[in-house]
Amino acid sequence: METIPEYDTAFIASYAGRRSSDCIKNWLSGIKWWHISQGARWYGGDMLTTVKKGVTKLVPDSSRRDIREPVTLK
Repeated sequence: METIPEYDTAFIASYAGRRSSDCIKNWLSGIKWWHISQGARWYGGDMLTTVKKGVTKLVPDSSRRDIREPVTLK
């Protein structure tokens, strides 16, 4: 059972501004993995890439962290 590319895109776009970009990337990785493991075709094309970029720009401030000093071993 394959998903329709427009459904995947609409699902991701519906969370724009409500989830972090890492969360969205993890969801898409899981959906892609499911397709591959089931032998279904994966339609992760240009439209999905564009929506991911847009979602990244709309990440809420509460999901962002300040830049931190690098971790070093002494």
